[in-house]
Amino acid sequence: MASALSFPPWVAERGAFDPDKQKWELYNIDDDFTQANDLAAQNPDKLRQMQDLWWIEASKYNVLPLDWRGSNPRFNAELMGRPSLIGKRKTMTYYPGTFGLPDAAAPPMLNKSWTITAELELSDSNTNGIIITHGGMQAGYGLYLKDSKPVFVYNYLALDWIYFNAKEALPKGKTKLIVDFLYDGGGLGKGGKISMSANGKKIAEGRLEKTVPVQFSIVEGMDIGKDVGSPVDWNYKMPFEFTGKIEKVTVDLK
Repeated sequence: MASALSFPPWVAERGAFDPDKQKWELYNIDDDFTQANDLAAQNPDKLRQMQDLWWIEASKYNVLPLDWRGSNPRFNAELMGRPSLIGKRKTMTYYPGTFGLPDAAAPPMLNKSWTITAELELSDSNTNGIIITHGGMQAGYGLYLKDSKPVFVYNYLALDWIYFNAKEALPKGKTKLIVDFLYDGGGLGKGGKISMSANGKKIAEGRLEKTVPVQFSIVEGMDIGKDVGSPVDWNYKMPFEFTGKIEKVTVDLK
């Protein structure tokens, strides 16, 4: 058996890979099942034969071209270039009744700037509930009202919860609530500036020093109007259904 594996299989991030520059190893697994004795140097002709056979079989069974990307980018459809229901859309509008939208069909909001615009009607001065959430207890974000006060929370991989809270309650009636994120750029998982405004007036701002780089959740998607998965934070009781009226929620990717 010949092998060109040059890193532990559990390593998620790998650098550039050139199979022609790898050190191939050769083992007789009938006598050496633990692969402790590399026979490549003593048997160069056999090694060459096994290398050639490997490439033939790899072509036969559609292994080629080799994709050496690790597990981290494979979780992210956008990084991998896989087809998505989002396609090339930059603006997506959602309405109440959107629950459990799969992650692969939800707006890809990682590693870029974005804006959430929610058009609401508050029933009274004590309106509560989820406006939009994506992800859950593992990672994600949520925009909701608590006693008519807007809250945006970012769950960084269940390691840190960053809150942006409005100090004053929104008045009864129609409100256009906007959360804007300006990404720093420069790679995956970088930070950026957050600002939140209501009817054109800034009500909260701050920074995210780091963001989720690959995926919010494997099993949870996006919800509008209530949270049907696990909570993105522990400051509300599921499903935390919105007690006012949501006209629509628009996500713009920049």
